[in-house]
Amino acid sequence: MSERLERLTNLVALLLDAKVPLTLDNIASELGLYPPDPENRRATFERDKKLLRDEGIPITVVPLDQPVGTSGYLIRAEDFYLPKIDLTESEEVALQLAMVSIPTVGGWSDGALLKLGGRQSASTQALYELPVAPALPDVYHAARTRSRLRFTYTDRRGNTASRTVDPYGAVCRRGFWYLVGFCHDREAIRTFRIDRIDVGALSVGPPGSFVRPEGFNVAAAITDDPKLLGTGETTQVLVLVDSSRAWLVEQERGSSAVYERRTDGSIVIAVDVNHVPAFRTWLLAFGEHAEVLGPVPIRDAVVEWLTEMAT
Repeated sequence: MSERLERLTNLVALLLDAKVPLTLDNIASELGLYPPDPENRRATFERDKKLLRDEGIPITVVPLDQPVGTSGYLIRAEDFYLPKIDLTESEEVALQLAMVSIPTVGGWSDGALLKLGGRQSASTQALYELPVAPALPDVYHAARTRSRLRFTYTDRRGNTASRTVDPYGAVCRRGFWYLVGFCHDREAIRTFRIDRIDVGALSVGPPGSFVRPEGFNVAAAITDDPKLLGTGETTQVLVLVDSSRAWLVEQERGSSAVYERRTDGSIVIAVDVNHVPAFRTWLLAFGEHAEVLGPVPIRDAVVEWLTEMAT
C-alpha cells in the first residue's frame, strides 16, 4: 500500500471512530503519518481532506473555543454509512443472480451480497469473472483528476522499465484491465495491462497535470475487440440501447457506430461481430437496457441463451 493511501485509510478510520472532534495536532499524533513541520503538516492534511471530500467522504469541521480559531474534525457515521436497505424477495433473487453470474476475483462480492441482504448459493454457475488489479483504484483516480502517473511496468516478455504516462482512461478487455494513455517515454499513445503495474512503485502526480484530447475514445484504442476474435464471417448486429445507457455505449463505441437516434433518447448501435459468445458477454453488461434487433439468427441465439440461463 502506498504511503498516501495508508494515511488516507487510517485518517478515515480515525475520524469515523472519534467521539469528539479532533484537532490536526490530535490527528497527527494519533496517526504518526504527517510531516513534523506545522506548515507542511497543514498543507498535507488540507490536500487529504479535499481528496476525501472529492471522493464523497463527508468530513465535518467543528469550530473549537480553545485555542481560539482552532477547528476539530470528524466523520459522522450517519453521513458516511448507507441507510439500511430493505429488499423484496424478487429483488434479493435478482441481486443474487447478478452477483453469482459476474463475481469478482478475490471473492469480495460474497460479503457485499450478504451486507445487502442477498443469499449465497453454490448452485449457480458464473458466466463471467470480473478481474481486479491492485493498481486499478489509483489509475482510475489519476484518470479522473488528470494526474500524471509514474510506475514500474513488466511487459509480456518479462522486461521491467519505468514509465511516465498521462492516463486517459481504463477499460476491461479479455479478462484484464488496461490503462490507455500518452506515454512520455515513447512519445505516443500506449496501452498497459494494469495487473503488470507494480503498485508499490506507483506514484500519482498533482491533479490537472495534463489535458486529455477532446473526443478521445479509450475503448477504441484497444483494437483487438474480443467480439471480432472469431474465425467466421463478420456480421453487423443492431442493438437498441435505452436512453439511460445510450451515452455510455456511444462513449465506448464512438458516435460513428450510432445507426439511429430515437426521439425518446434511445439509440440503435451497429456492432461488428464474428464471435457471438464475446458479443453476448458484452451485451449482458447492459441487462434490460439493451435489445438485439437483428439479424434474426443472432437475435434468436441470444434469446435462446438467455432463456437457458433463466431456467
